[in-house]
Amino acid sequence: MSKDLIVLAECVDKRNGRRFQRGETFDPIPGVEQAKRLIIAGCLPQGAYRLAVDAEDDEDDRQDTELQQALKTAQDADQAVTDAQATFDAAAEDAKPVAKTALDEAKAAAKAAQAALKKLTK
Repeated sequence: MSKDLIVLAECVDKRNGRRFQRGETFDPIPGVEQAKRLIIAGCLPQGAYRLAVDAEDDEDDRQDTELQQALKTAQDADQAVTDAQATFDAAAEDAKPVAKTALDEAKAAAKAAQAALKKLTK
């Protein structure tokens, strides 16, 4: 961790209630708003603000990447359902049970992918 996170005066992490004594390292990095408050109160050095902004930017980038991956997975799953439905429709009568199983599995995967995407977009 950086010297910019060395506590200058006793303070409390608002997120979890942990009390930090002078000289301890404030870990994990505070959020931007909390960093502002702690700097104004004289608890953290000015450099803590830049670290908080960078950490928030990294988190935003991680969430964007995760969302894009979930969207791609959902799109691929939807395409798999379409393909499985076409295979089922074109299958001969004796092949229908196998095609139906593949279609059901594709639908379940698409439903799970949509649920994961919905959870990320809340």
